Amino acid sequence: MTNYYNYCVYKIPLSIDRQFFNLFGRLCYIYIFLILPFILFSFYEGIKFSIIPNMIYSILFILNAQLNHFQDESIHSKSSNWFIHQIISSNDFGGLFHYYASIGLNYQIEHHLFPSVNSCHYANLQKIILGVCFKYGVNYNYREGYIDSLQDHFNYMKKIGTNPQESIIIENIE
Repeated sequence: MTNYYNYCVYKIPLSIDRQFFNLFGRLCYIYIFLILPFILFSFYEGIKFSIIPNMIYSILFILNAQLNHFQDESIHSKSSNWFIHQIISSNDFGGLFHYYASIGLNYQIEHHLFPSVNSCHYANLQKIILGVCFKYGVNYNYREGYIDSLQDHFNYMKKIGTNPQESIIIENIE
């Protein structure tokens, strides 16, 4: 409603033509991937080519989104500096295998800082961002892979489930 995210980032409202194309694209997606398979194929083949791939994609996306954003040191961090906020509120994990397994979502910090840059450049950007973070003392959240990320994520979920008041701490970094 206010076009502000976390009282930190101003979101530019979409123009009417951009809203139209956004809605048109969504309707095309629904038709092509959720309706058309049931028109072209039998009911069971429609499920096989429509529902199952969408379910698999959704599960993988949710898994990676949880690992990238819901870790103890990143979920409650807050900064009025947009760049610092993007870095400390995200997590990166793994290397080349994780890049392909997550479709580049393992470089979440780089994605937040440079959303329009192709993910094939994220590994090189990570090296630069790590150096800048070290120079200015900004915490760069990184895990070795899926196992470390899952362990830390579940530990955080357990922590907020058993003691929710402890999870409300907000750190201000300028």
